[in-house]
Amino acid sequence: MMKKEGRSLSEYLNSVIFAGQEGETLTATAEEVEGFDRFMKAFVKALPLEKAAIGCIAE
Repeated sequence: MMKKEGRSLSEYLNSVIFAGQEGETLTATAEEVEGFDRFMKAFVKALPLEKAAIGCIAE
């Protein structure tokens, strides 16, 4: 994505929106990663239920 000035979105964000900001990287613990993995498995497993519910509403 390019702005009129020829800057990419990344360049624009870095030089205008987030200029002077310092970032911090956080790393999840093994326990947090495992918890997220359990959540995602349950979420994906429930997607057919979501699709069925939408089908009932849409009919």
